[in-house]
Amino acid sequence: MHPKTAQRHYICPGESQPISRAVHLARMAAYYPKCRECPLKSDVGQWNPLDIIELEVDSPSHRQTELTMVAGGVRGRYLNQITRAIAGRIAARFAHWLWQLRRKAIVPVDDDQARLAVRPTVVVGRDDRPFSADISSSVTSALRQMGCHVTDVRRTSAPCFRYAVSHLEADGGLQITGAGMPPSWTGMDFIGSMATCLSAADVRTVVPAFHELSDTNEAPLTGLSRPVRQAGDYTTFDPNVPYEAILRKRFHILPSKHVCIAVSSEIVGQQLTRLFEEIACELTLVELPTRPRALHDKKDDDVQRCIMAVKENNADMGLVFDDGASRCAVIDERGRLIHQNDLAIRLTRSLSQEHPQGVFCIDSRIHNDVRISLQEIHPHWQEIATDSGHISTHLFDKAMRAEESVFGVDTESDLWFRQSVPVRDAILTTAKLIHTLNSGPLSACRSSAVATASELT
Repeated sequence: MHPKTAQRHYICPGESQPISRAVHLARMAAYYPKCRECPLKSDVGQWNPLDIIELEVDSPSHRQTELTMVAGGVRGRYLNQITRAIAGRIAARFAHWLWQLRRKAIVPVDDDQARLAVRPTVVVGRDDRPFSADISSSVTSALRQMGCHVTDVRRTSAPCFRYAVSHLEADGGLQITGAGMPPSWTGMDFIGSMATCLSAADVRTVVPAFHELSDTNEAPLTGLSRPVRQAGDYTTFDPNVPYEAILRKRFHILPSKHVCIAVSSEIVGQQLTRLFEEIACELTLVELPTRPRALHDKKDDDVQRCIMAVKENNADMGLVFDDGASRCAVIDERGRLIHQNDLAIRLTRSLSQEHPQGVFCIDSRIHNDVRISLQEIHPHWQEIATDSGHISTHLFDKAMRAEESVFGVDTESDLWFRQSVPVRDAILTTAKLIHTLNSGPLSACRSSAVATASELT
């Protein structure tokens, strides 16, 4: 190392502790946002000096100054955008939002002793990503500082997490997850009382502009006052036992078939293994890497892995789960990817026999041909008007509750079922589809007239 370089003290703007030159170079290479203001940003080692220009102009291809909003939550790069401090601030704002809801629902109270009886209970969980535990500890600490009781369900899938919020009758839930994003990303999904999906407006209330979160104050309660002086309680709960008990009722009557399921989540793989151990069906698990995948594109690498597994094992069906185990792609016994519209039609035939008078929900923006086909099979459909331009899980969830619907098909032809609450659950979808194999192979699904997503309105 050059003598002058060795004498330098590398301290990121807004931070007080020095870092090594190796960390300085690593942050520069990762386009760490604070590097744009660093007086030592010209020290790039073997890095191409021309890349300094790209750092200064804040290239959006490598960096984002704002967090990425998703349905019911937020995503960002671990440490670059979502640090422990930022996660704590978001969790504190979520707690503040829950306190406001609690106060609207009860008689106002003025003293700490009375507030103790009305403090919110929040379920906290996380996905399989290695750094989710780090973010979870910061979130838990912030929630307890804000006076919330915290129930930690630890690693779990998205459907199981929603079940836990409902089962424990909590005021809300916060799951640490980077679902749908590259492996270096993390994020948070927010759940309301009775496991309701938050609206986009509610999420914007909880997650402010990025510059409000990324200040130099390390205190997670920046700008918020603590509702009570006493910290909330911390307990743990394993939701997998009651959750799997409910699913087991759907699995024990299934025909003897061979199913290949491709998953990236270890916890979901364990759930599937336990469920299939007690039934006549044979399960082949296909391990997938953690990464975004195009479930409805037959050229997707992970879809191709499952197609190969189905052919090699002469399986009756194959499924590819998304990271959160909420949605899935389905492959027939010939190794062909089945369009979601065809799955909706097949399941409607089956569920119509099980619930002849049941109300089914359908998004009003789904393709007209599909809507007509579904309504010909089952007469009791309720059309749901959601936000234009994107799917609104909040509105669809709300409508299914209002109609007490047992089945739903949203604008992306994703499948909803009614358990204790409306859910998109890939494991439950698996059980429902295996049950339909009694009436014929999946290849018997009709070829949809609307085979491409571009035809959906």
